Amino acid sequence: MVGRLRFSGRAIDEVRNEVERLMIDSAFLRGAPFRWISLIFRYGTETKLEPEYGKIDRQDGELPITVELEMEKLRRIDRPRLHEELKRVFMLATLDALVDVGKRYGLPTEALLERRTDVYHAAFRPADSAAPS
Repeated sequence: MVGRLRFSGRAIDEVRNEVERLMIDSAFLRGAPFRWISLIFRYGTETKLEPEYGKIDRQDGELPITVELEMEKLRRIDRPRLHEELKRVFMLATLDALVDVGKRYGLPTEALLERRTDVYHAAFRPADSAAPS
């Protein structure tokens, strides 16, 4: 599907930074047969969160994976005032993809699953409520 999102860059950057820190802190890649993961978001006609796996690049150690997100749904939330919702979509897709990688390669997924639960439940909290203590 042809199209472009105007406000996704900032959301994706924020997700990448947060998830990279989570991966480092949880030693997610320790023992993996690759050095890092390259996640590609393909904007399409449907949402497919089970990653498509590319071959591990033996030269640089990259594992490429791709997930598809429905472009029409993304367009509806591609607005500055909906930044947190857009970020949540990319965060959940990223965490789901990485959990799949973890299961496939026997990597620790506990921290990713915990973060996913937090992000998911935050979607249902009123915007003005404080996080639970």
